[in-house]
Amino acid sequence: MSNIIKSQFVYIHQNEKKMIDTNQLCEKIFLDRFTTEPEEYNAQDELAATEDVFFKEGIKATVVETRITEEEERSANQQREDIIAGARQEAADIIAEAEEEAKQMQNSLYEEACQKGYNEGLEKGKAEVEETKKELDMLIQKQKEDYQKQIETLEPEFVKLMCSYIEKITGIMVEDKKEIILHLIHNALIHGDRSKNYFIKISKDDYDLVLSKKEELYDCVGEDAVIDIIMDNDLTKNQCFIETDNRVIHCSLDAELSSLIEDLKILSRC
Repeated sequence: MSNIIKSQFVYIHQNEKKMIDTNQLCEKIFLDRFTTEPEEYNAQDELAATEDVFFKEGIKATVVETRITEEEERSANQQREDIIAGARQEAADIIAEAEEEAKQMQNSLYEEACQKGYNEGLEKGKAEVEETKKELDMLIQKQKEDYQKQIETLEPEFVKLMCSYIEKITGIMVEDKKEIILHLIHNALIHGDRSKNYFIKISKDDYDLVLSKKEELYDCVGEDAVIDIIMDNDLTKNQCFIETDNRVIHCSLDAELSSLIEDLKILSRC
């Protein structure tokens, strides 16, 4: 359209200004339409008439040529380069920040995985140690039970063996030591109850030996006591009975051995 001004600056002469009263024109058009005889309404004709009324020949505008100096061009180019450089720097900063965050996340995940692995390994190690401890406790308990069973089994055998050894050893001692009966009598008098009278009954084989040592026997009971040595044909060698005012002491060798063996047997059953 000719009325569009394509210029940066518009210069208008004061003498050529025109005012268009649209209200007066619209009133004239409506009065003409309603006062004349009705005819077929032609919108195209009305539009043309309106254009004739409203639009006049365009005002001749002064043509203004716009020129950009080299300085302005350099300034614009510099601004563009600054904007591009700033955008590039901002993009580089964003990338660097993203890489740093990714690195930190990677390190965090690595440390978390290491800690998780350490904890799992520690728990596994504790479980293995606990399991090993239980196995050792069970093994120790089993060894104790086996040891106790062996003791219970071996004690009777040990007692039997000791009894046989004692019999053999004392038998040898009796054969080598003829004065064994004197040793038995001495022990009985020293460890027995005190009495005024002692009647010592011995076998025929031991009579002469014991009678010859009568004075030594007083050292065990004192000079005030009375000791009588009596031969008993029912007794065998190394058998002896001592009668006191309170009781009878059986101090024969076989009795001592039997007592010792009985004590060992009782010990084996404890």
